[in-house]
Amino acid sequence: MQVDACRRARPARQTSVKLLRQRLRDAKLKKGAQSVNRRAFVGIMGAAAAILAARRGHAAALSADTVSRAAAPPTYPPAEKEPGRPFKDSNFKLVVLDAMREAKLIDLGSPRQLAEHVLGNPVDLTREGHRLIRPVYDYLARYPVTQRELDAVEQLVFDGGDAIYPYIYFFWDGTTSDFDVVSLEGIESLRNLRRFNSIALLRDTDLSRLGRLSKLEAVDLSLDHYRNSEALLDLREPATGRLLLRVDTCRCLAEAGRKRRPG
Repeated sequence: MQVDACRRARPARQTSVKLLRQRLRDAKLKKGAQSVNRRAFVGIMGAAAAILAARRGHAAALSADTVSRAAAPPTYPPAEKEPGRPFKDSNFKLVVLDAMREAKLIDLGSPRQLAEHVLGNPVDLTREGHRLIRPVYDYLARYPVTQRELDAVEQLVFDGGDAIYPYIYFFWDGTTSDFDVVSLEGIESLRNLRRFNSIALLRDTDLSRLGRLSKLEAVDLSLDHYRNSEALLDLREPATGRLLLRVDTCRCLAEAGRKRRPG
């Protein structure tokens, strides 16, 4: 395993990016020739990345919606009673649904088609897409998934630009915490997960659950203040028993390696 550490534009989004850049410049000036506090720097850059990624998501959603206007909407399954199942955090389920959509395991149609299905009436997202559409969020949180579909997921990407978010909040600019993932509980249901990429939105810093994923091959972490990182040191190649993890790029994992080293 390799671990690497670290339509229309709206004025509000442009201002947010400018503020983040100004904060970064101010932080550098205060430190002078010294480096900026790492955690503050990563936080600022992570937020900026989420905003820019969200803009990319808007463009992709607009393109998909335009193409889908001539296509019939898919058949949407009835929602389950339990939100988030099989995960504790419904926002984590959204990340998994995005992976399933990318792999063409599920068909959500376009953001407009899904909204019209859930709301039962025509929807103009240029007017209604400037807020989170709660019924659509609730439907996706209860979207039925099978173990077979879960087993087909091989990659997760935590990113504000994921195409799932315009379905719920069409013009989301990445500056709010609506889609923050606070718990990875239930990730063990993804039995064939091979790649884990955290760019933004992930707030659960406990890596112990990743240690239970026997097929995990690559982890890309955007921050370096994770907990229980030593759990990844238990991932070994079945045939040789060799560590799959190379502890040389992420501070928290390097520290875990020192803690586990005899003597």
